[in-house]
Amino acid sequence: SWIAQCIRKYKVIAADPKSTKHLLDFHVALACKLHAHLVLLFRNVTAAQWDVKFAGTLLSSFTYLANRHTWKRNCNNAAGSALHIPETELWEVMQVQRRDLIMYLSACSGADRDQILEAVVRVTTDSGGRVAKANDVMRCWESFPDPLDIGRFGRAQAERSEEQKAAEAKAEEERKEKEIREREARKKQALKEEKRRAAGLKKRNQRDTKADAEREKKPKRAPRVVKKHQEG
Repeated sequence: SWIAQCIRKYKVIAADPKSTKHLLDFHVALACKLHAHLVLLFRNVTAAQWDVKFAGTLLSSFTYLANRHTWKRNCNNAAGSALHIPETELWEVMQVQRRDLIMYLSACSGADRDQILEAVVRVTTDSGGRVAKANDVMRCWESFPDPLDIGRFGRAQAERSEEQKAAEAKAEEERKEKEIREREARKKQALKEEKRRAAGLKKRNQRDTKADAEREKKPKRAPRVVKKHQEG
């Protein structure tokens, strides 16, 4: 595809030490324009039409834009942005399709969800295309169980063995004991500093009292009498 050609060209330029930032930015901007047009294609997709290809294309293209495109820049042209497409229309697509996408990703099979979200990772990181190859990594993804996290997905954690659970519990216990020791050490240090400040204050007060006593012992000088000048 054209986007894949842009990415391949970008990788070649990025690996060339003689390449300039202008060339890199040019090819990234070109890929952003193509991804933006792909996003607009899904504006009127219905809930029943979503499949692995549609969901993977929309999510990977919009995520690429979110990470690579600089929004609200060069908005003086007729189309409204450097993408030659009004940026508000791209966000409108995501807002219109957000609920259907979440419902589809939550209801589809685990294999389909893994394929879609791994495609997003590959496209966004330039590590591959939307369609997986034989040597591409395929990890397991799952939705967060908390009802407040609907629409959020993360990589599934492998089941831990009893030895791993015991080691984690031991490490957690050691961490808590270390925190208690550090807390006690901070308390002792604070108490020591407080005693040191109190001793210094007491010593200073003693010096002031002694100085006041010595001033009291000194004889007071008689007031100086100034004689008035008499005119002869």
